[in-house]
Amino acid sequence: MDLYDQMKMRYDATSYPSPTEKESLDNESITQWLFEVAFFRDFVYRNPDKKPGKEFSDALIIYDDTVIIVQNKTKLSERNDLYWAKNNISGALSQLKGSYRNISNKLVTQFRNELLRIAVTIDEKKHRSIYGMVILAQDSEPYDPLSLVEKNEMPSIPFIVCSLNDLKIIADRMDTAIDFVTYFESRIETQKSGVTLLVNDELENMKKIGNSLHGIYSRNLKSTKKEIIDRTVQLKKIQMEHGLRRREDYKFSLLIDDIIGCAHDIDTEFTESTRKNDSRIPQIYGNLDRYRRIELGKRLYTAAIAAQKSIVEIIVHIQKPIERVFVYVYTSIDRKARKKYLEALVAISQIKYSLVKVTAVATEPVGMGGRSYDFFSTDEMLVERNIDIPKDVLETLPDIGDQRLI
Repeated sequence: MDLYDQMKMRYDATSYPSPTEKESLDNESITQWLFEVAFFRDFVYRNPDKKPGKEFSDALIIYDDTVIIVQNKTKLSERNDLYWAKNNISGALSQLKGSYRNISNKLVTQFRNELLRIAVTIDEKKHRSIYGMVILAQDSEPYDPLSLVEKNEMPSIPFIVCSLNDLKIIADRMDTAIDFVTYFESRIETQKSGVTLLVNDELENMKKIGNSLHGIYSRNLKSTKKEIIDRTVQLKKIQMEHGLRRREDYKFSLLIDDIIGCAHDIDTEFTESTRKNDSRIPQIYGNLDRYRRIELGKRLYTAAIAAQKSIVEIIVHIQKPIERVFVYVYTSIDRKARKKYLEALVAISQIKYSLVKVTAVATEPVGMGGRSYDFFSTDEMLVERNIDIPKDVLETLPDIGDQRLI
């Protein structure tokens, strides 16, 4: 399955841009669409305004504590590639400086999210990682973009420069929010260490970044066991050098993508939500990388089949780094009953697994002729911690054991 087929399956996804007479605007639209592969529409802002009629940037990503300010440049002239790149990278970095200055001076703090119909505020206390990204729609021989940048042109925020061709490769291989952000940050750290990363050479860049990962993770994850770092590095290098999309079992991971996509279609009669199109659910599931989605997807598919012959099938997954319990329920019981059942399962989960943050989702077994999702998510205790819950009730949920490390 390629990117385009995958996006066609996604609930409320933007269609791939059709060509127009304005190539530069087409390339901006393609860039925005590629970001949506990893971030869905929820966290991608297309040509956001700093004030009416004045554009803030060509694209903006606001996800969890990360902000990426994006500037696009399209080569339309016959000028020498490096001459064009030097001038346009310089111009893009100047724009990044201006955009960040607007944020740091609080001249611009809110951006309208058209999908969620809410205003999202950038706060540097919350959004601790603010980056810049320059994307060049330019076919050329590989070159070092930083060699073209004068010291006084450098913005104060970390940034990367890549081509639109490079971004297509990144989107294909880093196609979840957490994968994209992790790769982006690893690319910046590799660049900082003195490794030269070239425009229009992303496959080779990925090999270089892969060789830097052990040092990066060892510095940033000092409390993590060496064997876990070794395994993580090995998996990331495989993902960068070979991709996961060609794996036969990749298709199982799309069950998680489907949950994220359908989280937009919330019916508040059945689902706990403070407002329709609550952004918490897509962000929470966005923290599941593609490897986790593949392994979880296999378990979910098995449960969805088994639920055809049972009242309920439950899968529990704990993501230790973010201390969150994920509960997946497949059942044919009435949706109103599902809502109450989910709330009860969340409360039981908090006691059984000794974690406060729990996100639960319920849907029908395979073969029910449709697909509806109900969610219940909380970061607060629903019951007293010392409440005495009967053993048979606790056994409604499975024991986790080593699965805590998934």
